[in-house]
Amino acid sequence: MIDLHIQTLLGDGDMSIFRLLESIDEKELEYFSIVDVNHALAYRLIDLEAYPNIIPAARFNTFFNGRMIDLIGYDIDVEAINAWYEAKYPIEKIEEIEKERTNFLRKQLFKQGYEIFVDDFRYDKLGVGASQIIDQLNVNYPDYKYKNARDFKNYETNNPKSDLYLEDKNIYLEIDQVIELIRAHGGKVFLAHPFEYRMDVTELLEMFVQKDFDGLEVFHASASQVKSMRLLELCKMTNKLASLGSGFVGNDQHIPLGVYIDNELLKLDCFKWIFERGIAND
Repeated sequence: MIDLHIQTLLGDGDMSIFRLLESIDEKELEYFSIVDVNHALAYRLIDLEAYPNIIPAARFNTFFNGRMIDLIGYDIDVEAINAWYEAKYPIEKIEEIEKERTNFLRKQLFKQGYEIFVDDFRYDKLGVGASQIIDQLNVNYPDYKYKNARDFKNYETNNPKSDLYLEDKNIYLEIDQVIELIRAHGGKVFLAHPFEYRMDVTELLEMFVQKDFDGLEVFHASASQVKSMRLLELCKMTNKLASLGSGFVGNDQHIPLGVYIDNELLKLDCFKWIFERGIAND
């Protein structure tokens, strides 16, 4: 099995890097990537020589048609990305951003009849405020319509039609800036999980082709087998690379670690970059 879309506690996940590595060893993943959002801090805690099957990567938030989307940079210089991240988002700025976001969501939710208490909230990473809010909503209001951070994000904070929409364009890089950042540090630019965003996928994929991305995340928990095969056909037609990842964030989220697909599919040219590591990194 392979999994090129794994998240840790340093990003949107809830598993420490050390416990995650144990799980990866137990699963005997052939190749894997950790793609915490906007940084690659987890790689500082990994002995990369002990894991020759790791493909260094980072995931970046950006916007398309008013909705947040993710780009992934594979085979990237992770320490260069960490230096960029620490310069752009010092902890004081992250705390300021998250407190402002949290206060906005509290006010909007109060208008809807939901009271949020923030005495024990932390603001140490981007996106953590909304995650704590949905956790509290589910404890204090069991009938609240969204049960996890993923749905809360897709249908509320990332939905321009919602009263809870977070217009974060000034916080994150634009698409072209992300592409430039990834390529400046040796990476390949992939569009992550196109069916995750609850938007017009046709327009999104047209943008993917028009901006000449290097590849596309084809197999992911957000896409059915039929949709995944459509994405794979697009990669073959446009001579793009393909990736596969679960989106694993931890054992409590019901998305298993590792992606299995037929070995015959993995022999396609669009997957060769994964297996021919020496060629891919020359």
